[in-house]
Amino acid sequence: MSQNPLLLHKLVPMLVAPLGVVILLLLLCLRRPRRFPVIAALATLWVFGAPFFADAFLWTLEVRYPPVETASCSRADAVVVLGGILRNPGSAIAPNEWSDAANRFEKGMDLFSAGKARYLVLSGAKFTDSPAVPSEGEVLRQIALRRGVPDEAILVTERVINTATEAHAIRKLAHEHGWRRILLVSSAYHMPRAMQLFARTGLDILPVPADFHIVGVESLWEFSLVRFLPQGEGILRSDTAAREYLGTCFYWARGLFVKD
Repeated sequence: MSQNPLLLHKLVPMLVAPLGVVILLLLLCLRRPRRFPVIAALATLWVFGAPFFADAFLWTLEVRYPPVETASCSRADAVVVLGGILRNPGSAIAPNEWSDAANRFEKGMDLFSAGKARYLVLSGAKFTDSPAVPSEGEVLRQIALRRGVPDEAILVTERVINTATEAHAIRKLAHEHGWRRILLVSSAYHMPRAMQLFARTGLDILPVPADFHIVGVESLWEFSLVRFLPQGEGILRSDTAAREYLGTCFYWARGLFVKD
């Protein structure tokens, strides 16, 4: 993938996500002060920042793939854990800090430890060309080794930069090893888009979501004044959901999704 489409893919969500919309509306007011852009900016900030609405927005993604107990999972050829698990791979100041998606790795480890697959596949996500900085998968590989996973059972994909390239890398590994079925582990909110992209591999994909933010639909209906007030956590969750929907539109426009 060239740098221009990648830059577009990363930059556009920043501009049209809730916080980006607020900033653009306020910038519009700097050129010509008007009441409507200010009202629209405040309304956007309020709605998408209020946990009541932000949680509902994110829930529309997480509800599509419910939690799966490790014991009830079918066996597969490999457990594939998507990237985004470490915050700063290779950083000299705070190396290999866990991100909010750390449960992806833990769920993958649980599946492998339970004997659900022969291989544990980790993402070779790497966003720098520096040879001194290891990929996320290489760092996680060392952690898995320390936890007792055999060296020959751990595979790290080639360098990947997004979910589409992860799916391509897994298709290559599946062809090399003769895999037919994989257990796909990712965050619950990310699973709908991941499943669409991995459908192109031609493999039997069994989704195993992790990293749930909304713990049941009943939590959405917990009424309190605080849940209707804008908060940073609300903006973060709305931004996460918006990016997923925008990512879906991006891949759909490029024809990377398999049609039903």
